[in-house]
Amino acid sequence: YGGGGQLDLGENSNTYEAVAKLAGPGAAEQLSSAASLYWGPQPFLSGPIYLGIITMLLMILGLFLIKNNLKWVFFGIGIFGIMMSWGDHFSSLNYFLFDNLPMYNSFRTPSMSMVIPSLMFAIIAFWALNEFFKEKYTNEKLWDALKKSVIVTGGICIIIGLGGSFFLDFRGENDERTKAQYTQAFGGNEQAGTEVFNAIVKDRGSVAMKDGLRSLVFILLAAAVLFFYTRSKIDKQKALLIIGLLFIFDVVFIGWRYLNDGEQYYVEEGALDSQFLPRPVDLEIKKDPDPYYRVYDLSRNVYNDAMQAVHHKSVGGYHPAKLELFQDLIDVQLSNPNEANPAVLDMLNTKYIIGQAQTGQLISQRRPTACGNGWFVSEIKSVETADEEMLALNSSQPDSVGNISGF
Repeated sequence: YGGGGQLDLGENSNTYEAVAKLAGPGAAEQLSSAASLYWGPQPFLSGPIYLGIITMLLMILGLFLIKNNLKWVFFGIGIFGIMMSWGDHFSSLNYFLFDNLPMYNSFRTPSMSMVIPSLMFAIIAFWALNEFFKEKYTNEKLWDALKKSVIVTGGICIIIGLGGSFFLDFRGENDERTKAQYTQAFGGNEQAGTEVFNAIVKDRGSVAMKDGLRSLVFILLAAAVLFFYTRSKIDKQKALLIIGLLFIFDVVFIGWRYLNDGEQYYVEEGALDSQFLPRPVDLEIKKDPDPYYRVYDLSRNVYNDAMQAVHHKSVGGYHPAKLELFQDLIDVQLSNPNEANPAVLDMLNTKYIIGQAQTGQLISQRRPTACGNGWFVSEIKSVETADEEMLALNSSQPDSVGNISGF
C-alpha cells in the first residue's frame, strides 16, 4: 500500500463521498479516481515494486530454516540494495556510492537498485522451499521454523496494516500540493479542498488496513499448505502447486490495480494513429523552406512528451536517460518553459515557439534571433566549475560597474 499511482478508490471511498457531496456524482467519479494514495517524499512514483507477500514469508522461513551462512550474505546484499534505493534519504551512504562506485552514477534513479533485493530475497525463498521439502528435518523442526516466520511476517502486516493508524498519520511533504490542486478544482474554495484532502487521508489509512488484512490472509493460506504437508495431509507436488497459484494470485491482482484502466492503457488503432496527424500550427511551421530550426512546443509537456518530435526538430521531447549536460541545461536555464532563458533558446536554434492564444487556439511565434545550426563566436569565457558554466549562461546580467555583458 502507499506505493504510488492513482488507484480508483470506488464509490464507497471517503474521497468519492466527499466530492459527491460538494460537486455531485459526476465530478466525484473523476476526482476520486485521481486521488494519490502515496504520502511518501518521492517526487513522482507510478507504482510499488512488489515482491509478493508469499516471497517474504518464504524468505523469512529460509532465515530460520537454512543452516548455511550464505543465506546471511544474500540477505545482507538484499538489505543493502534497499538502502541504496533510498537515495537522498540515506545521503551519507548513497552520495559516497554515487561518487565512488564505478558506473553507479549512470543509473537513472536510485530505486532501480530494488532489483537487488528482488533477486536476493527470491533466491532465499526458493532455497527455503527446497530445504522444507528435502525431508532432512523433523516435522517439529519444520513447524517451529514455519511458526516463527508466520509470526514475523504476519506481525508486521498486523502492526502496519491494522495498527498503522496509531503511529502513522498518512500525511506527507507533498500533500500541500495535493490540497492546492483540489482547492483549485473547486474554484479556489479552500474549505472544500481541505475537506476532500482529509477524505483522501482517511482512504489511505483504509487501504493500508485492507492490504494488511489481505497480506495476512495470503500468509496464513501459504502457511496452512506447508503445515498440512508436514502432517502428510497433502504431498509435495500438490503443496508446491498450491503455493505457486497463491503467489500468482497475489502478484497478478496487485499488478491489475495499475493496469485495469482500459481507456488509459489500451486504445483503438484508429485513435492511436490519429494522434500523429499534424495540427494546423504544425502545418503552418512546416511551410518554412529552411529545414534547420528547432521548435519549442509549450502546448505539450515540453520535456516529457515525445509527440512533438513527430513533426519538428524540438528543443524538448522525451528520453528516459537524457544526456547529463542537457539535463543540467534544462534544470538551470529552461526548467520553467514560460521563463526560459531566451539566449539559451537562441543557442539551441529555437526559431518557433508554439503557444496558446487567449481564444484557446494554438499559434506559432517566430523568433528571428535563433542562431542557426552553426555560428562564429566573438569571445570565449572560461569558468572553474560545471555549476559556474551553467550560471554563466544567464543573459543580461550587469557586472559590478553596471555593464551588461551576459551570454
